[in-house]
Amino acid sequence: MSESPQHLRLVEKIRDIIRKRNDVTPTLVLAEDHRENTTTFLTDEGFRPDLYYVDNNLIILGEAKTSNDLCNRHSYAQFDSYIKHLQTATNDSMKAVLYIGVPWADFRWTKRYFQKIKHTSIEVIIVNDFGYEEKI
Repeated sequence: MSESPQHLRLVEKIRDIIRKRNDVTPTLVLAEDHRENTTTFLTDEGFRPDLYYVDNNLIILGEAKTSNDLCNRHSYAQFDSYIKHLQTATNDSMKAVLYIGVPWADFRWTKRYFQKIKHTSIEVIIVNDFGYEEKI
């Protein structure tokens, strides 16, 4: 499936933010769903995140959503699947983070959505297309 320019920009924004983390090895290529060399990682439910990183006792999934693709059953199922995968992957030595990239107009709605669902053992960070990020 061809991704929209807005979706690709959101994925790039998430990737840039992840690469700036102190606990990430920036030279490692993050597998990106929209590139030719996509990750083979799939959740048990068959979803493939836009970004996937595992190294140094850290696992990160990143998913970008445009306004047209944010509020639907498929996206909710993806979010649930990613949270389930990260909760399963975490333990005393493994930290798990989910990045969700959305347009600025959808930032508050997305923040409220993730505040309502249970994700106790993982960190959720919402990112907008201007690079603003907020941990939930």
